[in-house]
Amino acid sequence: ALGIIRGGLQDISITRTFDASPEAVFDAWTSPAQFGRWFGTAATAVEDVSMDLRVGGDWSARMVLGDGMEIGWHGSYLELEAPHRLVLSLSDRPGDQYEQVTVDLKEVEGGTEMTFTQTGGNMPPENYAQAEEGWRSFFDDLSKVKTWENDRAAASRPVKGSPRSHCSRSVAMRDVCRCSSLN
Repeated sequence: ALGIIRGGLQDISITRTFDASPEAVFDAWTSPAQFGRWFGTAATAVEDVSMDLRVGGDWSARMVLGDGMEIGWHGSYLELEAPHRLVLSLSDRPGDQYEQVTVDLKEVEGGTEMTFTQTGGNMPPENYAQAEEGWRSFFDDLSKVKTWENDRAAASRPVKGSPRSHCSRSVAMRDVCRCSSLN
């Protein structure tokens, strides 16, 4: 189900350059194993990552915090233009209050420039400041994507070291998705 996006006054915008190809950064966003490696911080585990990588397809992930508290993230893919653009809805609560995340990737000298935005207006202003801090921390882990670029075994490894983690896409499917037109 597609999330309802409501325009609001609060936006998060982060531009960051990564020492990796646009394909590798796009894969980090769309491969369950890779997504689980950077989404969160060292104090969390991301488990049960599921991605139906098509426009209208759902995605979900369960984040387990250091104190054992769990956060269920979910949403839908709104746009997929591999390896340059990804738009998805995002929520960590029940109901129809979704944020919209847009990831634009551009090849630049030495890597990929990622422009990330989150909009929606569904959180109090102080939550946007916390969310921006969280995303910046996540992107510190995402900056290690270069080391995953040729790591074909990543899709079969447990996410964030958890034995209960699993992935719904295989390496072969990731390669097909990366090379296929996703319009």
